[in-house]
Amino acid sequence: MAVLDEDVPKPKMIGLQTLYVASKEDDPAPELAGNAMSKLEKMNEDLYANHDQFEILGTDRVLKGFGLCVRPDYWGMNIGYNIVLCLEKVAKAYDLKGFMALYTSIHSQAIAANAGFKVYNEIFYDDYKDEKGNAMFPIELTKSAKLMGFKYS
Repeated sequence: MAVLDEDVPKPKMIGLQTLYVASKEDDPAPELAGNAMSKLEKMNEDLYANHDQFEILGTDRVLKGFGLCVRPDYWGMNIGYNIVLCLEKVAKAYDLKGFMALYTSIHSQAIAANAGFKVYNEIFYDDYKDEKGNAMFPIELTKSAKLMGFKYS
């Protein structure tokens, strides 16, 4: 989490990436409520199909993430990039050998790529339609979701 603290009574959160630890013994992912999250479940399953995160990263526990975001009035200040750079410190602090996450916007994908993350799988939004043939993810600028990660040494 990135917090702006300018000697004010209540610091302002300006960026974050939600994190959790997944292990082989766990359920595949925590369930999150909401219509938007339920739409992502199928895509998430497809991204991880034939891409075993534990095998890829050579470990039985992985630092996972979702929801990298920065307040729009702080875009262009490398806040997201610095949040992503902190992931290695978090992983090492918990003796985890890798990190993997679904990046759904062109901005977060660029940040992760600039930090050295590898793309393990990619799924195009146009491939997801509802029962009427309408796009489930009518997202401008970003054409795909990417499963990205990094193995720490």
